[in-house]
Amino acid sequence: MFFTVFQKLAAARVSPGHHKCTNLKCHHANPPQCKAGTYLCGGRLGGALCDGTYTVSQRRAAEAEEKRRRHKEKARQMRWEEARVIWGQGQSRNQREGQRLVRPLAGRDGNVKSASAKLLRRRQDYQKGAITPYWRPRTSRHVNNPKESTTSSIIKDVPTFRLDIKMAPVATQTPSASAPTQVETLKQDAQFNPFYSPSIGDDGDATYQFKQFKPHFPELSWAPLEEIAVKDRGLFADAEKKNLFAAATKVKHLTPAIGTEIVGVDLRQLTDAQKDELALLVGERGVVFFRDQDIDIHQQLELARHFGPLHKHATTPVPKEPGLEEVHVVYNDKSRRPDPASFSKLELWHTDVSYELQPPSTTSLKVITGPEYGGDTIWSSGYALYSSLSRGFQQYLEGLTALHSAVAQADGARAAGLPVRREPIETEHPVVRVHPATGLKSVYVNPGFTRRIVGVPKAESDAILTFLFHQIGENPDFQVRFHWTPNAIAFWDNRVVTHSATFDFWPATRHALRATPHGEKPQSVADYERETGKVAKDRLAEILKEQGVDASASIGTSKARGYND
Repeated sequence: MFFTVFQKLAAARVSPGHHKCTNLKCHHANPPQCKAGTYLCGGRLGGALCDGTYTVSQRRAAEAEEKRRRHKEKARQMRWEEARVIWGQGQSRNQREGQRLVRPLAGRDGNVKSASAKLLRRRQDYQKGAITPYWRPRTSRHVNNPKESTTSSIIKDVPTFRLDIKMAPVATQTPSASAPTQVETLKQDAQFNPFYSPSIGDDGDATYQFKQFKPHFPELSWAPLEEIAVKDRGLFADAEKKNLFAAATKVKHLTPAIGTEIVGVDLRQLTDAQKDELALLVGERGVVFFRDQDIDIHQQLELARHFGPLHKHATTPVPKEPGLEEVHVVYNDKSRRPDPASFSKLELWHTDVSYELQPPSTTSLKVITGPEYGGDTIWSSGYALYSSLSRGFQQYLEGLTALHSAVAQADGARAAGLPVRREPIETEHPVVRVHPATGLKSVYVNPGFTRRIVGVPKAESDAILTFLFHQIGENPDFQVRFHWTPNAIAFWDNRVVTHSATFDFWPATRHALRATPHGEKPQSVADYERETGKVAKDRLAEILKEQGVDASASIGTSKARGYND
């Protein structure tokens, strides 16, 4: 810019009282020929024309003015830099007061002495408080346009200081005026959460048969759950289940490991003996299905109470109809298009509310409105998973406990603006638990709510859970898949299976009601054997024993052979 000051100035004459060419781009001192109207630099460097009148005194005055201009320009740039570093570009007053990024206490040459006295005093003041030094990288040396530059563009490997004031959270990046708040971002992320349904309006209710059971989120506050006495009804059942099977026209096992469908039984007509046998059958097979059941929600709740006290969920919806707070509503329609960015398919696998002190036992779900195709549910057997492991790994897992947490579920509800009716808890349960009626060992972890293995390094915990989770979600030998039809109902034992819905039915509507009885507090293998005097069993080992096969020699004993498709 300083070149423009001399744009109209000519080079001086080579005569008494005059000086050399003052054009800073002309390097010719005292050229032999200096005439008005000529370029002393020959025009090669864009020198100014000489008018023959430029004196030494004028040159000195111009140099002094240029020096003052340079000083002002440098001071202006430094003020821009200081303002951006201290306050942050584009922040509001409240944001600036909430966080001050203090300028480096060293000059451009790295010498602290070259910093201003004001900044030095500020450092002394800040050192008396809770100041945390941190490093910021430098991306360019100079700031040509302060309005377009960032704070990090003027700092290079120099310690800066951050003053945290309680008025606002510390942010390392300057938010734009239109950026969404953290709560708004969480609400966007929670638009599709399979673990709770959204609040549904009244659209279409005039023609919808089950509008009274659509999701509702009452503003209620419930006390923490306390331990209650529960005795599994399967302990009272006939092991051969003669009463239940006698009422059925067909009993069909769907896979060797899990799943049975019973035809010809009206659930409304079950006797107590048949209910007990149903509980035992569900405990043995993991999940039992009935189709074409006219049982309503009140009758479903009454049947569920036979298996234990009913659970009331802290965050998920209940029906709009009053008095049904013990019902869990599952509802999805065309207004909720699944977002694959919300959850992976593996994360959708879960055991219902496994974080509770006494997680559920014989749980029932009836689909009252379902898609013609899609919307299936898949269950995976914890018995089969345990049996698939080596004996050494089985014994190792039997001594471990895992942490199950409700915190993420409650946070998701709050982020969506929904009430949390009971504060979330975290509970430790044995990784391998024993079913009280069958005496079989089952792996009891799930991707939805199990957070870590207690008492082992994180890397070890992550490796164990990752392996078990993938076995749950990906091993077809452990699984059964059920396609819902109108008035179909499933009973599954949450103590021994993990399940996941398939969200492949959009834009169809899927509406279901769940009744969830509490079970006993999970028992480890050691606790079960000590309290009952019985030996906990491996399901597959029992089957092999019946067939006369030595279970200990069944793994890794066959010869290697090729792959047959």
